[in-house]
Amino acid sequence: MHFHIPKPLHGWREFVGEVAIIVLGVTIALSAEQLVQHWSWHRQSVETKRALSSELESSALFAIERVAVQQCLRDRIKHLTDKLNSGATNWTADPMILGSPKTPMGSRDFPTSIPLAYRTPHRPWLSDEWETAKSTGIIDHMDRKDATNFEFVYRGVDQLNSLQDEETSTLPQINFLSFDDSIQPQSREQVLIALSRLDLTNTWIAIVARQMLATMRSMHLRFDPANRFGGSGVTFGAARERMLVALIERYGPCVIAAPNAT
Repeated sequence: MHFHIPKPLHGWREFVGEVAIIVLGVTIALSAEQLVQHWSWHRQSVETKRALSSELESSALFAIERVAVQQCLRDRIKHLTDKLNSGATNWTADPMILGSPKTPMGSRDFPTSIPLAYRTPHRPWLSDEWETAKSTGIIDHMDRKDATNFEFVYRGVDQLNSLQDEETSTLPQINFLSFDDSIQPQSREQVLIALSRLDLTNTWIAIVARQMLATMRSMHLRFDPANRFGGSGVTFGAARERMLVALIERYGPCVIAAPNAT
């Protein structure tokens, strides 16, 4: 059996050459690994941006809806406030009656089996994809401007969800206005406070919704054909127009065409 003993390096030139080869090999390997990781994060960032855009499609439509009905709700609050301030002791039932839209909307206002004095759209403000993106760390590898804009928009989604919850929790305080009843001074004062709270909430919802829509427009998001409003294959623009028509049929001419998100 023959053993091959490594030959000793002859001189510093040969030693440096061997070290250079090793360093070059390690550098190439590390660069290749970094390139693969960079490509992987880039691919995941693109997929995440697409998923976030898809999730925000419904929020964009809901934001447009709330801006569109802001004046309708403001008018309703003023009507109830003026009636309360008339000083009458006996209250005549005054439920908020909405029309039945012939145009599909894909969702309705807050569901209830009793008449309501104040009726607003009640929507699911989704942020599951955003929470997933944050937990996986993909946000840190996205384009910085995109990440900042998405963070701002989803902060708005969270605010709208909280404001909607506040709005919903206030409704029972004025619901007796939907029925014939007598109003005592203390009850009148409490209802006026509740109406003021609803008016402020309605205003803030519209402000946040407008800010969200403005940011979405600057991001040039690409929404796929919407399936939530009006059936499969409907573009976002068409879904928006159908929704506005349905809102006019439901709330009346007080509906104002809200700005688009794309």
